[in-house]
Amino acid sequence: MTHRLILESNMAVPFDYERRARASREADKRFHDAYRYWSYPYKTERTLGGEEYLRALSEWHQTVAEAYPPEFWDDYALLRAHNPSAVESALLFLEADPIFFRSGYVKTNLLRSLGQVALSEEQRNRLQEAVLNVVRSRYGREFRDYCRLARRIDSPGFRAAIEALTADRDAHVRRRAGWMLYYVQHGAYEQATR
Repeated sequence: MTHRLILESNMAVPFDYERRARASREADKRFHDAYRYWSYPYKTERTLGGEEYLRALSEWHQTVAEAYPPEFWDDYALLRAHNPSAVESALLFLEADPIFFRSGYVKTNLLRSLGQVALSEEQRNRLQEAVLNVVRSRYGREFRDYCRLARRIDSPGFRAAIEALTADRDAHVRRRAGWMLYYVQHGAYEQATR
């Protein structure tokens, strides 16, 4: 199943990962603000803060659930069971790279599962581009798993692209590229990060 298109108002449109991830992050902030307000030790009107807190909590849970495409969790379970029919759903999620509560854990599991299924050449190319985008953009709790997957999807062109990033102007990009290159060449992330 793919989540590239969903039905909204009888029209097929791409699933907007970024908008939904942003909504979830904003709801997360409102929830934490309401919690701080409600739990403030000198507050005398706790009931108002408590209602606001519960409303913010409910909204936050809803936005986290809506940050995933319809039937994402069905595909997630299939991929965890090494079913290659669910690769497309994982690719779309990793390509979009949404950042919201617990998305890093989900990406870790997707990356590990993708390392255990057969991939087509086109899927490998898409994964290589998703990995390179992470090297260019950010650190994350799942970076080690991106490195492990990079070793599995390695190719001369992919390795050359990582090597090119080791000369990037941004020191963080250089560092991430160096870690990934070392892992791809030697298979040892721990040594690369020292």
